[in-house]
Amino acid sequence: LVAGAGPLDGELRAHAEQAAPGRVRFLGYVADVAAFMHACDALAFLSEPELGEGFGLAALEAMAAGRAVVATATGALGELVVDGETGLLVPPRAPADLAAALTRLAADPAERARMGEAGAARAAARYSLEAMADATVEVYRSATSTGRR
Repeated sequence: LVAGAGPLDGELRAHAEQAAPGRVRFLGYVADVAAFMHACDALAFLSEPELGEGFGLAALEAMAAGRAVVATATGALGELVVDGETGLLVPPRAPADLAAALTRLAADPAERARMGEAGAARAAARYSLEAMADATVEVYRSATSTGRR
């Protein structure tokens, strides 16, 4: 399943139909992303360095949903996903590596579950509202500290 759409949509559909006839479904815009993520066994988030990937919120949401993530090792995605622990990282523009990572997760439900649980724990510990608020307060404390106590 491919959620979302973009300028390469037609090209991707044509390639998918040629490479794997009838095996790839393009869903277009998905309003209920949480339900979509819970329906998946694993999720892939791909980017390229020149796109300047921001935070990688969708990958974090997948981790919070307890799903193993395959992501390109670029930008924040390479920081969010811990390779081999919460998911698998692949180089940008490496379709063979992407296929191998997805095949690996498809073949091993126990590994997917382990990575999903680790991803959910990492998301809660490092990126929950409370954790983010505490980190922000610490930045303010550090910035306003004069070194005196």
